[in-house]
Amino acid sequence: MKMIKTHRDRSSQENFLTLLQSIPVRHAMLSHTYYADRWARGQLTLEGMQLYCLQNRGEQLFQEALCVLKGRSIMRPAINGVIEQNLLDEIGHMELWLTFTAGVGLKAKDIAYAPMLPATKGLNEIFQYFTYRAKNLWESVGALFAFEAQMPAISEAKLEALDCHYASFFQNFTVASEYYEVHREADKKHAAWWLQLFEEHCLALDDRKAALRGAYNMATALVDLLEGIHRADKTHRTMDIAFLAQRFSAATYQQPIAINA
Repeated sequence: MKMIKTHRDRSSQENFLTLLQSIPVRHAMLSHTYYADRWARGQLTLEGMQLYCLQNRGEQLFQEALCVLKGRSIMRPAINGVIEQNLLDEIGHMELWLTFTAGVGLKAKDIAYAPMLPATKGLNEIFQYFTYRAKNLWESVGALFAFEAQMPAISEAKLEALDCHYASFFQNFTVASEYYEVHREADKKHAAWWLQLFEEHCLALDDRKAALRGAYNMATALVDLLEGIHRADKTHRTMDIAFLAQRFSAATYQQPIAINA
């Protein structure tokens, strides 16, 4: 029997979608001083840009999450279909990121083996939880949405700042900036896919709570990452990355919290 949505059902779903979309807005990375002031105003040195690249593991972690969750969602065809679409779109993105990092003098092995600051470890652990351990897949999907929803605006802002302030860091700026050119457009489409998935299939109250919890914990972990990089770069701009990791080893980062929605 086909279920007929009542006005109350539609209103509840609309409220859920509105709340979900508000999370990456209220915890926007672009509002953090590291992006809003330092990146945007050209205050990063080459060493500061290198530090950012060494600590930004987002592309690798996101692709790992998609690969694993594709297998975990095999019995959930709606979720699985969107993940598979997204994964196909991600082909080549890691190579684009490594091209960008190479532009500021970093090799792939530098990225792979660089010690992580505590906030970087925090984001890594958040991704590991959503990728491998979250029992409700909607929690993982909420996290992926919160990650991708901000990327178009961030990419737009970074391209502007790179062009205005940092082009001299790169031998071939056009090639190096392609990573952000791609994400400026691709992630608009991806965010729309996630939202359609939520609208059509995330209907149970427990699933909605899980999605909101995942989105919140991912959004706040991303802001924590920027804070960690900002503190490290501002305090020890000329220090090497190994020292930075040791210096901040006792720092804390925000743990995932529960949301009652």
